[in-house]
Parts: sequence; C-alpha cells; structure tokens
Amino acid sequence: MRNWNTDKGYKVYYNLHLKTYSILGWDADKNGWRLKAYADNLVLTDVEFRVSEKGRQRVIKEKRKNVHAFAIAKVVQPISFDRVPDLIVNKGYRSATYNPYLYDSFVDVKTKARVKGCKGAILFNKRIAYLDHQTNTKTFEENLQSIYNLK
Repeated sequence: MRNWNTDKGYKVYYNLHLKTYSILGWDADKNGWRLKAYADNLVLTDVEFRVSEKGRQRVIKEKRKNVHAFAIAKVVQPISFDRVPDLIVNKGYRSATYNPYLYDSFVDVKTKARVKGCKGAILFNKRIAYLDHQTNTKTFEENLQSIYNLK
C-alpha cells in the first residue's frame, strides 16, 4: 500500500499512448512521483502549470515528444463528460494550450499570454479550460459545486 503525501498535490499530464490523463501522486516511502490513476476528464483546483525547459529542448532537438509539461493541482477529481462543454461555455472558462515548438509555457489560446496557474481547470479531450485568478471566489465556488454535481 502506497503512502501518498497529498500535501504536494498531484501532477497531471496527457498520456499520448493511452489517450487519457495520467495522475501522479507523491509517494512518501519512495520519495518520488508515482502513477496513482488515469482519467478521461478531470477537474483541478489550485493549479500551477509547469514546463521543464530541459525536456522542451529535448523535444525540439529530437523532434519526438516526451513528458515535460504538467498541471500540478492540490485537488484532482475525475468527472463525467456529459455536461462539461455547457458548463465551460456558461461559466466563463478560458482556454489554455501548450506546444513546445511554439511556446515555452502554457498560454491562453486567445491572448497568447502566459498561464502560470489558475484557481481551477477542467481537462478533457486534450483541452484545458481554466478559471483565472481574477475570477471572484464566490463564482469559483459555485462553479466547483456545479462541477461536482456532474458525477
């Protein structure tokens, strides 16, 4: 049985081979990140987006993808896809993307501004919908409640 340290949160990345999201947790016994679960659609809270520059440079040099970009979140919740598109459109989510050949960080799809983190995000179909830090807390909590009721 693993000894998960949830204080470090969870790392999430899109698994190209399995075509789903891989969720890594911190294993205190092994002192490292270990696979915890897979999920097709996820809700993340208190998110930080990270890109390893060394990994990115390896992608550019070798022209071959590798895992070097993550979303790190305090809470990760698998959800049903049924109402996700309506939820995102009606609740003020923005879209983010990452392409190692074009950007050195995650960026907003429309503005191309860096997205270092956010209050909450929904990951689905290789897409990232996020609520930025300017979203007021009440709206964010209402969105979370709506999301968790989708199960």
